[in-house]
Amino acid sequence: MCQPCAPGRYTSTTGSTVCPLCPPGSQCPNATMTVYSACAAGRYASSANQTECVDCPAGRYQASEGAAVCDACPTGKYLDTTGAKQVSECTQCDKGMYASQEGSATCQVCGRDTYAADEGKSECSVCLPGKSTAATGATECSVIEAACAPGNERNDGHCVSCTPGTFSADGLKCVPCPMSTFSTAENATSCEDCPAGRYGKVGHLVRSGVNISC
Repeated sequence: MCQPCAPGRYTSTTGSTVCPLCPPGSQCPNATMTVYSACAAGRYASSANQTECVDCPAGRYQASEGAAVCDACPTGKYLDTTGAKQVSECTQCDKGMYASQEGSATCQVCGRDTYAADEGKSECSVCLPGKSTAATGATECSVIEAACAPGNERNDGHCVSCTPGTFSADGLKCVPCPMSTFSTAENATSCEDCPAGRYGKVGHLVRSGVNISC
């Protein structure tokens, strides 16, 4: 009795004694197949004897039919969907991000003191000496400015006194006194608590004296 070729195999000739395996890049989903089906664009079969082709994974694409592998998106680009058919579906990494590996599904954020000023970067540039970034994902580096004396802040390269109602402990930025505290003079390095018998009616406003702020 003639036996049917199992799924994953086929034979196109009569009188066959064996059913060959469907080759890589093809599928044979059913029994008694006489011809194998090439994988469609965007799909692949990496080995023989496959009953179904699968979508190209994220980070890869395939424009041709009958593929055993999918092509990788180039460095500096990513692809977060499956089944892509064209390299044009790979997207450039945003500024401040990079993709150093081919076939990336996501882009990575540039670390501290590195930056990416343009899209599509495969690596981040290191800040020059004397410059830094305030956070990760930077698109540029800034000059490192020395702190002013406590009670002051740096403004356009100059040290400026903190106004009453604000303070600066580190000499970088004047910030409003919290609720229930006050400062009465310039160059405050901290704020005073409202005295006994009084309470803070408002917060984050410039107040010049205990009788006004508390």
